[in-house]
Amino acid sequence: MRRRLPTLSLTLALAGCGADPAGEVSGERTFDFPAGDFAMTTLSVSDRCLDGALHALLMPQGPGTPWAWDHPLAMTPPEDLPQSGDLRLRPPFGDLSLTWSAVDMRRVRGAGDDNRGVTLDEERFGGCVADIDADVDCRLVGRDLVSCEAVLTITDPRDDPRCPVMAGPCDVALVFKGERL
Repeated sequence: MRRRLPTLSLTLALAGCGADPAGEVSGERTFDFPAGDFAMTTLSVSDRCLDGALHALLMPQGPGTPWAWDHPLAMTPPEDLPQSGDLRLRPPFGDLSLTWSAVDMRRVRGAGDDNRGVTLDEERFGGCVADIDADVDCRLVGRDLVSCEAVLTITDPRDDPRCPVMAGPCDVALVFKGERL
């Protein structure tokens, strides 16, 4: 899945070259970026799904209040990619499997890997599950700071009569930042 990420307050330039065929990552970075865990904070959500119901799960204190994630995100320098890892979201979503790849020396991209049967809001939708794909784009701002955007695409709600009716795939866009722990 390669969707165009929406224009939000911290828009990243998405035009750029990927890694070259020889496996080397292009571009320069003027700072060291060792692998490590980052505390993530959601800054904004644009929810085009389920009448905005997912906004409350991704920014539970309201749209004007940044939300610190419960779990850190492991970040790897572009030169050590590709590799797989999980993006741990707030329940009920749990972990979304991603394959991370280098775009250049200052950008990494995570693409969803087969996230099927993810539980939706159990209180509202019972045992309903759906498929969720993720497209995450992170810019390395400095040694200890990353700026990211993600689009979660939700499809095929099923397994409970309380499942929401969706005409097709719907997207939830997130803007978030990460600070090294």
